[in-house]
Amino acid sequence: MGAAALLALAGCNISPEESADRALRAMESYEPTYALVRHFEPQTHAELRSFIVRQLSEPPGDKHSLARGIRLVMSRMVMRRMKAAPDQLVLEYLRLVADESQRLEPHPDICAAILLGTAGDIREYEAPHAVARERRFYQALLTTPARRDLPMATEDELEVFREAFLTEAQSALGLSEPQMLDALDGIGPPLETCRVTGNLMRRLSQLPPAEAGRLFRLLALLQEQGEQTVPIAPFV
Repeated sequence: MGAAALLALAGCNISPEESADRALRAMESYEPTYALVRHFEPQTHAELRSFIVRQLSEPPGDKHSLARGIRLVMSRMVMRRMKAAPDQLVLEYLRLVADESQRLEPHPDICAAILLGTAGDIREYEAPHAVARERRFYQALLTTPARRDLPMATEDELEVFREAFLTEAQSALGLSEPQMLDALDGIGPPLETCRVTGNLMRRLSQLPPAEAGRLFRLLALLQEQGEQTVPIAPFV
């Protein structure tokens, strides 16, 4: 749901808490995924409500700040659940991000902002087939029971993959290693961030499922600890 429509609720003669509850109900009617979040991820639902309450309690600011904040809450949920997701779901996520990165290359600023979690309202860049595919992914992610016994790669294994990826991608994309590293850290030109990230996700998705799952779980853990930038799936 558009941030402007949600912030308009702040003008109603009701409390920010009641406004937030109305906003969440409106979000569920606009995007059914939020209803799944309420049912399967009460912690995330509570975080969304708290964030919206804060936004509605403050003077209006950046028109994209609400959408950006909601996206960040959702991205943390995605990374948390991906660490406990089966290999096939990890592969679907990797392919989703790779395909979306390729589709959005003509809009590199938007592509990079989505991947880095800084995008606001992106509805004008959505494609119906991409929205439907992403919705299916979120439904699977939210309804699949979490596993705590799934294997994770070692940092040495991740370094072996990383070196091989950098060597292959430098040749394929015509970039130097420093440019590649800047792109992965989100500090290079947006087009390079978009292309390098998409290439990384594609390369991971081409590994045997068990290997891809183990490597991505480690990446998700490092991202959670603030030691690694991991692209996030755009949220409809």
